[in-house]
Amino acid sequence: IRVRHNKYGRSTSLLEPNLKKSAGGLRDLHALLWMYRDVYPDFLPDAGYVLKQPAILDFLSRLLQNGYINQLQYDHTSEAFEFILRTRQSLHYQSPSLNDLLDFEIQKKVAAEMGYVSEEYTKGLESFMRDYFRHARKIFRLNQLLSDKMRAALKPQEEGVETRNLDDDYALVGEQIAFRRDVGADPVRLFKAFRHKAETGL
Repeated sequence: IRVRHNKYGRSTSLLEPNLKKSAGGLRDLHALLWMYRDVYPDFLPDAGYVLKQPAILDFLSRLLQNGYINQLQYDHTSEAFEFILRTRQSLHYQSPSLNDLLDFEIQKKVAAEMGYVSEEYTKGLESFMRDYFRHARKIFRLNQLLSDKMRAALKPQEEGVETRNLDDDYALVGEQIAFRRDVGADPVRLFKAFRHKAETGL
């Protein structure tokens, strides 16, 4: 996550954001879904299960049902996801080729298609971008919150349990994969937990 944000923008107020990969973009929610599905195998059904709604909305519903987020966080993030998804669909419609960069040249066209129209040339566009920034912040905050919770869940909580080191970052503590040290938000080191999970059969 950190590597992607460093490449495509860590700020949720970029003037030309990448709707998929910048901080607060759709990939922040996708990354959470993937992490929770791998770290908590009972949390989500198999990847091929039939969805009654888009996968992200189903994921958010399960987070709410299991107490990971509250109703306000669910409402805000669902609204933000649907707004950015509609924005991306409009961007694809307006672009001559597949593109996730909401650059200056196309922003006003997307804003108008989204219903942000004003007699003043920039007023509708400014309102649209303010709403985008607001929604991107909601997604980014949830990404940070749940990533921190996932890291905390991997820390050993019991003493006197049989421990076997898996590598410099992880150990097998009883039947739980746990951190040996803080790995921060490094995606390569975080995703090693998924490999160890597969290898140990946990």
